[in-house]
Amino acid sequence: MSNFTIELNLQQSHRQVVDVTQRVLGLLPIIELVKIFEKLDLKANPRDAKKSTITKEIQTTLSEQPAIFPLKSKGILLSASEFSSKSEGQYVLTFTDLSKEGIIDGGHNSLAIGQFILDRSLEYSDEDYRCKSKNWTDFKKEFNKYRPLISKYVTSNEGKRSLATLVSIEILLPKSLSSHDIEGFNDALRSIQSARNNNDQVNLSALMNNESLYDELKKNIPDGLNKNIQWRTNESDKSIKSEDIVALTSIVLGN
Repeated sequence: MSNFTIELNLQQSHRQVVDVTQRVLGLLPIIELVKIFEKLDLKANPRDAKKSTITKEIQTTLSEQPAIFPLKSKGILLSASEFSSKSEGQYVLTFTDLSKEGIIDGGHNSLAIGQFILDRSLEYSDEDYRCKSKNWTDFKKEFNKYRPLISKYVTSNEGKRSLATLVSIEILLPKSLSSHDIEGFNDALRSIQSARNNNDQVNLSALMNNESLYDELKKNIPDGLNKNIQWRTNESDKSIKSEDIVALTSIVLGN
């Protein structure tokens, strides 16, 4: 469990209320995503983002057609169980359980934009190195390593201009901070996660893991083995498929 806050300043935002959930839609300068990448991972997303032709196309649009980027990308979906709104478009989000709160969709957008920001930061500081990460996990290691250079870039005039490109943002929040609305929102959030990622790129095992259905199984697996199991889609650095582990649990061993 975690408990930290992020303040976001959305442009052209509007709010919709559906049952016990509110949905905030708007546009966010990609410079604002730095504070998100600093604190959030893709733990609430059933798949781990990896470098692909999709991320390359996203970065090409950022470089060549930044003005229409929010029209060519579905953007990023966030969820948080607590919030406050200071003014129109200004939200302070509090994340308490990263297994279901945080970036729940838009992982490939996050990876592509993050790598774009990192490379621009390295270039600004005359570093020869460029981001070589092939997935989100490796990207976060590079992001943390070069965090001082990123801070230097985003506070510079060049960084503010270059990172003014807008990205579509959607935020799911409880309708209110009443215990009834928060409880109902948390109950609905798991199924929302699955529905938003319910396509052929996310396997059933990953969705079941994201719904915490494997928690008891994980408790009985040695740590050395557990860390090598692909519980989430695209965890290419792990050699054991979760489907194989689940299948083994159905085998009855006799004498």
